[in-house]
Amino acid sequence: MSGTRDAYLSRRGFRWLAALTVAATFLTILLGVSTKATGAGLACQARWPVCDGGFLNLFPQSVPSFFEMIHRVVAGVTGLFILATAAVAWLDDHARYVKLAATAAVVLLPVQVLLGRQTVLEFTGPILFLHYWVAMGIFAGVVVATTLVYRDVVSAGAYRRALAVAAVAQPLVVLFGAQVLSRYTPPVQTAHYAVSLTVLAALAFAVVGGWGVLDARARWLAAAALGAFPVQIALGRVAVGGASGALLTAHAAVIGLVFALAVAAALVAYRVGPAARATAA
Repeated sequence: MSGTRDAYLSRRGFRWLAALTVAATFLTILLGVSTKATGAGLACQARWPVCDGGFLNLFPQSVPSFFEMIHRVVAGVTGLFILATAAVAWLDDHARYVKLAATAAVVLLPVQVLLGRQTVLEFTGPILFLHYWVAMGIFAGVVVATTLVYRDVVSAGAYRRALAVAAVAQPLVVLFGAQVLSRYTPPVQTAHYAVSLTVLAALAFAVVGGWGVLDARARWLAAAALGAFPVQIALGRVAVGGASGALLTAHAAVIGLVFALAVAAALVAYRVGPAARATAA
């Protein structure tokens, strides 16, 4: 009895750890976006990991460099959360795919640290591009691991609501995009990425967690939306710097496709009854 209770408490604690890791990674990415958008990433006079003031330049001396150092500190704490999640997944012998997803995030972590350093020293387009996509890979890894950890305590309704969130949030991605609002200010840019991460997390949660729960049509529609969404993000990032009419048309087409797939997946998931879902699963 005691062993069963200890195992239950261990699983519950790991769920909290995994959820906090997702939240910390989300916050770190948004801080990184804000740091870049405001130019604070260059405020430490191209020094890393030190900054521009105090003993041995260890401390910031201005508001922008202070903001940059906050981002570095939060990123460091988030890295510890990611490492802890993977370590506990292996030490407590959680499910295979939980361990693989958490480990994938850890493998990408040193790459992200190196790229973060290079954004301070170089701040070039290719470095920023890679830095962003590695961050998205880490975020996807911790989201998938957390989704799998929660599968045995989450109802089918949660996956349907996630699809609804993705469908509703997709137009907001467009609203906050540079092609809609006249000024792509730092707050607007941060909101844009916050909504984008929300759509990504909602789709991943619904697809991974609801694969054996949702109706087959809903999960395949959601999987198609999840597959197309990174293409939308990539085209959008290119379009921000100026793009041809063909590229903007392709971007708009992918936006519409993701929206249509997410809406269709949500509608199917809500319309199919419990008996049909059980049969499909």
